Amino acid sequence: MEALVFDLKTKVLKHEKKHPMPEIVKDDDVIVKVAYSGVCGTDLHIMAGEFPARSDRPFTLGHEFSGVVHAAGPASAFRAGQKVVVDPNRPCNLCNHCRRSKYQFCAARANIGVWVDGGWAQYCVVSSLHVFLLPDGVSLAQGERVLLECAVVWRVS
Repeated sequence: MEALVFDLKTKVLKHEKKHPMPEIVKDDDVIVKVAYSGVCGTDLHIMAGEFPARSDRPFTLGHEFSGVVHAAGPASAFRAGQKVVVDPNRPCNLCNHCRRSKYQFCAARANIGVWVDGGWAQYCVVSSLHVFLLPDGVSLAQGERVLLECAVVWRVS
């Protein structure tokens, strides 16, 4: 699969045509075929080295995205073909940041597209806890845009 891969050590973003396809590891995992993925200020700050992110290996950014379920683990309620949007935050709900509703800074460092591979790839594996079904009548483009706009509003407020 193709992916945009970022290396924080060298601050290089490159297009890989043969990036490994993600696999279902946990029973509730979902592989999303990404349709739309936004670029937000946090991505730019990560690339500039101004926001903490994964640095032990290159990874795919992209924490605001929508797509179609490609595959799902046996414990997931999702099925192939469903339109979804992904919430990138994986709060531990124990650290001081989570207790103040600042999940993007969670000490567990598990946020999608910041600490684990994100949506700047054709496919992304995520826990089903972070996948939300898009209602009929809402397009994939609208779903990603709403998520991006909510993130912008959240950051400003």
